[in-house]
Amino acid sequence: MRIFTVPPDVPFLDALARAILAGGFPQPDRPPPEPAELAQWRLFLPTRRAKAALADSLFRQSGGARLLPRISILGALDEDEIDREVDTPDIPPAIGEFERRFILARLVESWARARPETSLARHGAGSAQALSLAASLAQLIDSFDIENIPLAEIAELFRGEMADHQRDALDFLDHVRTGYPKLLGSRGRIGPHQRRSLLIDREAERLGRGGRFPMIAAGSTGSVPATARMMAAIAKLDSGAVVLPGLDQDLDDDAWAALSPQDAQYGL
Repeated sequence: MRIFTVPPDVPFLDALARAILAGGFPQPDRPPPEPAELAQWRLFLPTRRAKAALADSLFRQSGGARLLPRISILGALDEDEIDREVDTPDIPPAIGEFERRFILARLVESWARARPETSLARHGAGSAQALSLAASLAQLIDSFDIENIPLAEIAELFRGEMADHQRDALDFLDHVRTGYPKLLGSRGRIGPHQRRSLLIDREAERLGRGGRFPMIAAGSTGSVPATARMMAAIAKLDSGAVVLPGLDQDLDDDAWAALSPQDAQYGL
């Protein structure tokens, strides 16, 4: 894999712009890009602010107006970002947020009717309470989809002994686990983050076939699994590169293995 880093005491986007314009990047023998050639480059950055800042840095360092590379937001790809040649009819559309909220509220109410003796049912039986709980459920489901964890994994939580109220909560989540996909399927829809991950994977598959112009993913730590897979595909390309922010190049294998999730290097 072709992986680069920018030291933490160096302005990241200015260094990236300088490397792009100077030549020798991402391949050592690549000459500085001609003014028209840069428009064929493809860059992926973590935020829209980074996109605007890199465009400004390229403008300043090149000494005036020039064609800029195509810059996309890594991890925020949608239908407008996927090239037209990518065929995605097998990826269903995402369900709307309000529609999702109401079908989750229906699941809350159906479980409450079946288990009226539970505390959760007594506190979530009304329409307003059901909609409020549905909003929390939507956030939980999104976190599962972002991390590519199937809702079926909820069943694994039933192992071991637990208090009655904990078992009621898990039983409720199990009701959601089985009911939510059925309701989505009946509408021909999938969750918004599930769709985004599928689109990113499809784009990564296409990018993995390569091209003669550079593709660069820069500034992201790949904390979202779909984003990490796309970065890996780019890093493997002959004309690809991943540029990490502030990677510590002095840590040995034992030190890397000992890192905790709270450490700044852990994500890298």
